[in-house]
Amino acid sequence: MSDQQTIAEHGVAITLAAFGLAGAAATVSVSCAVLAAVGFQSFRDSRKACETAVTTVLNKMKASESPAVLAEVRQTLTKSGRQVTLGPGDMPEPRDRETLDAAFVTQIMTVVPPETGPDATALIRVLFQHAVAACRYTPEIHRVIEQDVLWSIFTDVRAMRRSLDSLATANRDQLEALAARFQIERAWTLTDTQLRAELDDRAAEYEALRRQVAALDDRTAGLANLKAGAQDAVDRLDFEEVETLFAHIHATERAIATETAMTRADNLLLLDRQDAARDVLLDAADACRRTDRDEWLRLMQVAAKRLHDHGLKRSGPAMASAAAILSDLAQARDRVREAQAWAADQNNLGLALLTLGERGADTALRDAVTAYRAALQVRTRDALPVAWAATQNNLGTALATLGERGDDAALRDAVTAYRAALQVHTRDALPVQWATTQNNLGNALRTLGERGDDTALRDAVTAFRAALQVHTRDALPVQWAMTQNNLGNALRTLGERGDETALRDAVTAFRAALQVRTRDALPVQWAMTQNNLGNALLTLGQRGDDTALRDAVTAYRAALQVRTRDALPVDWAMTRENMALCFEAMITAFPEESTEHLAAARAAVADALTVYDPETMPYYHEGASRLRDHLAVL
Repeated sequence: MSDQQTIAEHGVAITLAAFGLAGAAATVSVSCAVLAAVGFQSFRDSRKACETAVTTVLNKMKASESPAVLAEVRQTLTKSGRQVTLGPGDMPEPRDRETLDAAFVTQIMTVVPPETGPDATALIRVLFQHAVAACRYTPEIHRVIEQDVLWSIFTDVRAMRRSLDSLATANRDQLEALAARFQIERAWTLTDTQLRAELDDRAAEYEALRRQVAALDDRTAGLANLKAGAQDAVDRLDFEEVETLFAHIHATERAIATETAMTRADNLLLLDRQDAARDVLLDAADACRRTDRDEWLRLMQVAAKRLHDHGLKRSGPAMASAAAILSDLAQARDRVREAQAWAADQNNLGLALLTLGERGADTALRDAVTAYRAALQVRTRDALPVAWAATQNNLGTALATLGERGDDAALRDAVTAYRAALQVHTRDALPVQWATTQNNLGNALRTLGERGDDTALRDAVTAFRAALQVHTRDALPVQWAMTQNNLGNALRTLGERGDETALRDAVTAFRAALQVRTRDALPVQWAMTQNNLGNALLTLGQRGDDTALRDAVTAYRAALQVRTRDALPVDWAMTRENMALCFEAMITAFPEESTEHLAAARAAVADALTVYDPETMPYYHEGASRLRDHLAVL
């Protein structure tokens, strides 16, 4: 059925509903029909908005005093089989919403046969006008709907494809309309850049899904040919040919069933229904577990990869599901006969557990370490040097994350693992991996240095500067900016211990990072780097550089444009506390402004304390409380 036919039939349903012919039980379905009839397919689950539109139409109908006209409308629309013509060439170029509404109504009215009486035609037009207006102006439907958005939703799915192909030039309302199609939650809280990035990702998934569906069509056509051939062989009494063809049919049907399950799971993941997708993937694998072990192993790997890749981009249970599947896979392998596959499963299990651990679960981090060390029993340097180095790097990352949470032994083991990886990840052989590992090593050394190891801190600076030989701005701008920020943090810590040259180099590094980490392109990283820059400038200011103090305030205020209390409450509180320290230093630096700066310092630390919970964040709460008490007696 075409989109035009669907719209025509829904148009009939609206009017029939207005007469109360559909009955109370059909209220929800009829409400959905209202939205579909005016092109708001994206919002068909908005029951309240739909029912508002129906109520509006019903109220208008009550104003009619002509039963004969009502009967004519009922009869006309019930019999109508005409399609609504809705092509771009048929539509005017409206310059306001009222004109656009009228244009839609005019096109929808083509469902009415020309012999319909004038009174009935007028009444039908009023019905549609009020349905359109009610849908358009119901707040639940959309924050703001511009003409081009309404038009793109109203035509067909191809309009969405065109919008996906031109995300770079799409306006805000087009982006939010697409986000509604893909059920992206809280899309209105994302910046244009963030929303475009999210939609770019969804667009890639959408196109992959289209290709999968097309491939299924090809498979189905081939199956039909095989069945026709089998029927012909039966007619010819060629039973050997029948057996051969049915063997092919059986294999093809199994393949179609598997591919259909994969496609369905991908669609569920596109909708972010992670548990449902997992169940579909596991059911597809279980279907062949007893009859074809190799296919079961393959499908389990496919399931784990799909869930892992989705879990990297979204929160939710997908990553934990991937870890559980990989654990089952490793247990199902023969440790001796399938050694390399077993080691790969262990490494992949470590990756899934590492992601879960980075999101807060220490147990998952320790399990990741165990998985990586298991993989290294097979992935030795002599047998598989590149895989060994990659696993050493992964092990280092898990250990470093544990170390950042207070485990010094894990931190030193991380340094050992990274340095082992660098035996294979050399600059000449694998320059990008070498630079990445150098950056990771630098982060682990910097953490050790922040705990008092000055040698480790200087080694961190050396590692970051090594990474920048490959992480150049021209070749790898995002990695370059990340490494500059990391270098700045290490230099700032050295500067806080008395090395003023390192402190000024830290400011230079942070400002370099901000050339790439712009607010539009990378807002969260931009805010973090602005905060880091403010910290370095604050330390310079505390040593007598009054200009640096004012620059620090500017940097902190910039960070707070993104680090808002609603979006990032802890980051907001930390930046506010930093500002309190800055204003405290300005009391002495600018005595003529001391009253103003003291008030600002007290307000800033008071803000921070509204977030720092004494039970869940005791360290931060105690520090801010001491600062508050100190400022109270100034």
